[in-house]
Amino acid sequence: MRLNNIVLGTVNRKIAPRLRVVYDQMPKPKYVAAMGSCAITGGLYFDSYNVLPGVDNILLADVYVPGCPPRPETHPGNNVLQEMIKRSTLKKV
Repeated sequence: MRLNNIVLGTVNRKIAPRLRVVYDQMPKPKYVAAMGSCAITGGLYFDSYNVLPGVDNILLADVYVPGCPPRPETHPGNNVLQEMIKRSTLKKV
């Protein structure tokens, strides 16, 4: 079973440690998609004291889907993530 972590919306400093715990508990391979300008750069609230300026401060995103909100034309970002999952191989134990 392969799991993905999709980050949508603004990431606050209060939720950041919990997001990292969820990411650390995910089995490998791990994939992260940042969807929307709030998740990628902090959006309209980037200069606020409690908003992280992007999810890259906690997790390294594999795919960025721009827009606020993401538009249907940006779905190739989702296709890129699906192709990454198809190409990856899991070792049998």
